Amino acid sequence: MYSTLSQWNISKGTAIGIVAYIQGNTIGVMALNIQTGMKWGGYGTLVSGCTTTSSRSTAGNDFAGYSNTKAIVNALGNASNYAAGYCWNYGLAGQQWYLPGGGEVLAALSQKNVINPSIAAVGGVQMENYYNSLWRNIQTSTQYSSTNMWIYRYYFSRLDADYHKDYYANSDVTWMVRPFFQITK
Repeated sequence: MYSTLSQWNISKGTAIGIVAYIQGNTIGVMALNIQTGMKWGGYGTLVSGCTTTSSRSTAGNDFAGYSNTKAIVNALGNASNYAAGYCWNYGLAGQQWYLPGGGEVLAALSQKNVINPSIAAVGGVQMENYYNSLWRNIQTSTQYSSTNMWIYRYYFSRLDADYHKDYYANSDVTWMVRPFFQITK
């Protein structure tokens, strides 16, 4: 089901994702593409069952993206017009995709120099850096409060929680969503 870049070739099938992290027996796989301009959703709603923290350290260790996303979808509905719903409905290869937790995003970004060549080799969208003309922000499923969520801000190279859940785009900010799924070794 998965292989290294040196082992993979098109004759083995179409790639649907890239290994983003390995934690114990869990392999986190991220989608090859991103979606932009989506709100987190649920402004004013504290989603029960979703990791909620005001601590940057705790948010950065949140690998509960699957259960967070499930809780968000249960609370906000199954529509695809917001980040968690979009990821939940991504639907490639029979896997259950989800919006990653803050720790999953940080784990992937820590391997950016390995992941980007792999993404490029299979025709996906590489992880951005802050040198682009627009600020790039990756949404996570980690909740800060009933009004704010944790995002990864490339410009500052860190997780931040100073944007509210229904804010998603203006002239100088782009919100990115990249679905993940998990494989158990």
